[in-house]
This record gives sequence, C-alpha cells and structure tokens, in this order.
Amino acid sequence: MIRLLLKWIAALLYVLFIVFLVGLVVFRTHGFEGVLIVAQGRSEHWVARPHEKDSLFSFAYRSLPAELIGFDNPRAVLNLLGKEESFDAEPLPFSLHLEKTEVLEKRTDTYILEVTYPGKQLRLEADIGLTVEIPEGVLKVQAQEPWAGLVRGSEGRPMAAIAFQDTEGNWHPQVFASADESLHPLPGVMALLRRFPDESAARSAFPEKNEFDREMRWGIREGGRIHWFNSLAPGTGLTRSDGVEFTLVDSIASRRGETTHLVVEKKTGAGSSREKIPANRPSEGQDILFERHDNDIVFLMHAWSDGRAWVAPYVSGKKQPETLLREGGSLDVRLDGQRKLCLRMDHVLLNAVPVPEFKDGVKALVLETPKGVLRLREGMSRPVQETRVAYRRQPQPPPVRYTLRAVFGGEEPPLEFTLQPQDKIRIGDWQFFHDRENVHAATIAVLSARHTPGTAALYGALILLGLSSAGMLFARFVMRKKAFRATQEPENLEGWERVSKMTPDILGRGDDTESG
Repeated sequence: MIRLLLKWIAALLYVLFIVFLVGLVVFRTHGFEGVLIVAQGRSEHWVARPHEKDSLFSFAYRSLPAELIGFDNPRAVLNLLGKEESFDAEPLPFSLHLEKTEVLEKRTDTYILEVTYPGKQLRLEADIGLTVEIPEGVLKVQAQEPWAGLVRGSEGRPMAAIAFQDTEGNWHPQVFASADESLHPLPGVMALLRRFPDESAARSAFPEKNEFDREMRWGIREGGRIHWFNSLAPGTGLTRSDGVEFTLVDSIASRRGETTHLVVEKKTGAGSSREKIPANRPSEGQDILFERHDNDIVFLMHAWSDGRAWVAPYVSGKKQPETLLREGGSLDVRLDGQRKLCLRMDHVLLNAVPVPEFKDGVKALVLETPKGVLRLREGMSRPVQETRVAYRRQPQPPPVRYTLRAVFGGEEPPLEFTLQPQDKIRIGDWQFFHDRENVHAATIAVLSARHTPGTAALYGALILLGLSSAGMLFARFVMRKKAFRATQEPENLEGWERVSKMTPDILGRGDDTESG
C-alpha cells in the first residue's frame, strides 16, 4: 500500500509540474513589466522599459529604438527613461489619458555635499555648521546663499565676483567689480579692478600710497539707469530724454574742506529750480544723487587673465604686501587690535556677463577648507589637494494624486479613476501601480505597469485541470487496483488449505521448486 501511495504522489507531482511549466511558459511569453509615462493633458498606450537581455522568450517588442515604437509622449519618455539605445515595449489595448494632477504636499529640496578622497566617498546634507574630517584637515559649511556669478560672453567686460567678511565674522553677499569702476561693498571699504596686458605689468602697477582715499561722484537717474559724473566742475550735466535738463552749479564744503553738498539746477518746460543735494542721502525715489566715500581700506585688484588677479590692500593710506589670488582664494587684512577684514575671490573673467541672484534660483555653498574658503555653485566640484568636494541639489519627489481615463475605443465607455500614492488598479490583463518616486510628478505621471496574461477563469481552469488529473491518478492507482484484486479471489474457499499448513518438505523447497 505504501509503494502504491508513493507512486500516486510521484505521478501527481509530475502532472502538477507539467501544469506549472505550461503556466510559466504562458506567463513568460505573454507577461510584461515596465512603466507607462504620460504628461498631463496627454494620452499614452505604450508600456516600455530599457532592453533586457533575459527577455528572450517574450512576445513583446524587443530591442527597438524609440523612434520605431511610436510613443505618444516621446519627449517625456526619453527624459525619464534615459536615451537608451533600445527598449522593450508592449502596446496596451486601450489608451490612458492623464486628466489632472494634484500635488498633495510640497517638499523642500535638500542640498548634498559630496566629499571624495582615496578609499572613501561621503554624501552628507549640507547643513550650516557641518564639519567633515578629510586627510588635508577639516571642511566646515559656513553658509548657503543664492548664487550670483559671472558667465563668459563675447560682449563681456573684465569683471570679478568677490565677497567680504566683516570684522565681526559675518559674510556679506557677493558683489561684482567691473574694470575701472570703484565698488563700495562696506562702509569705508573700496574695491577696484583694473586690467593689464600681462602679469608683470599687473604686479608692478601698484602705487606705494593710496590714491583713492576719498571719492566723489554725482548722477542723474533716468528710467532704470543712472548717469554718473566723476567731475564736480560747474557746468557738468545732461538733458534727459524727457527734455528735463540738469546742470551742476556749485559745491559746498565744510570748514575742513570736505564737500558736503552740491547745488544742481533743474530746467523743465515750466521753468527752472535749484536743489541742494547732501552727500550720501538715500537714493530711493531721487532724480539727483551725490556720493562721497572716505575710503579707509582699499583693495586694488589687477587682472591679466581669467581665474586670478594680484591684489594689494591699502589700510589708512599705507600699502600692504600684494598677494596672488586665484578663484576660491581669500586674503585677510589685519586692522587695529584683533580685528580683521577678509576678501574672497570667487570668479575673475576678462569677458564676463554678470548673472544676478534669484529668490528661488541656483544656490551656492560657502565652504571653509584647509586651502581657504570655497564658494561652490550647485553642480560644481572643486579639488582640495587630493580631496574633491561637490555641491548638489537633490529634488524631493512630491506626493501627487492622479486622475486618469482609460479610453478603449469602439462602443465601450471610457473608465475614469483616481490613483493616490501607493494605489493600484487592474484594467483587463493590465495592472497599474502608483508607486514610483518622480521629481516631475506634478506634470508627468510615471506608473509601474504589469501585464498578467489570462483572467481568473483561466487560472481557475488550470486549477481544475490539476485537480482532475489528481482524481484520474487516484482512480488509476487505487480504485483500479482494488477492483483487480477483487476479481482474482475465489468466491468459495472450502477445500482450500493455507500455505502455512502445507508439508514441511514443500515449505523447505520454496514456492517455485518442482518435486521429483
């Protein structure tokens, strides 16, 4: 009985294996997994994935270039899947139309500091105050600020992007210095950039005494610009495009000889008037401006090529030693006591166009390194001897609710449905999952898609087939065996003797030994 049961179990396992193998072949040849990508207000009927070499036994379109697949949203698909050489794809028996997207929560982007040196790579959130030990010393995040900088342009002019740290240790926003135009980033501080043909001329052109201890200029506002005059000679002026004429008439000095006011005549069609302009009054809403700067500290920057400049500071009229500053370098100037002022050189270009900062624009990381202070723009990387640092923005995918409509064509009505994050839906043989993180989720839906061939009825039929096979095997090995035994046994056992009561001689010879 045990041998019979084992045979029946073995045969049953064999049949089930055959059924499983058939189901596996059906699934491998007809099943497909990929993504469906559709932009808001658009439709898509292709599910695709980058080509997989192990998809040999598949009826899907294999290893096709994107232009042969015929995506309804080719730009969105290629941007998110990448410009692979080929794709595996399968068409849907319907189209999915993205009706509406609704962002459920706005998430703030995170900023990452990447630190790479031999044997180690770190990715850390660039929080202010973060310190990282590297073979060369210690890195410290000082600030994150909106980026403003210089880009190279054929119509540009010599410019430097610089920043200052005041005597209290606070860094001030970056400013742009243009060639031969004085810049006043802090009270009592002036910076001036000058261009030279070569390094030798640049280094030898520093005067021994400060020639810019006091600066004065006046200007006329016209629209969004200001016309500046460096001369305070009477008669200087201009006529604006609106016909108003401005003329400098006189200047007023204090007892110490310092010019404190200007007198400017203003002529219009209605007549003329004179206005007394004080030095350094607030310029907001004023047509006439007068600036006077007493420069206690002056930085002269002499550039002859991109990326570097010789810099000489002057303190109270006295020249300090000049220093060659490259981009990312800094120069400390010692003042009275323990106070110091720091100039940081961020960028130098001989043909530069300034890019101002924007509220939600590109960010910059101010990083203190063993070599000095670095200002890293988003996406930029710089070496610190054998260590490389990079600053990157990492967008956070928002959770989004999608409203979609499946369009079947013909007389079948469309099916409209909503997918929350982590939701799924089955439409015919296809399942769609809203489970992918997507930084473009507010405008483009990316859904995981799976083609599961057959329906519940088909799988029920396979199960019924397996059970039927098991029943047939049971009838074959158990019921038929019992019936066979019943036909072989005699109905009347009278006159028969059991083997155990036969003569010892026969028992000794065995069943198949002939006598005599």
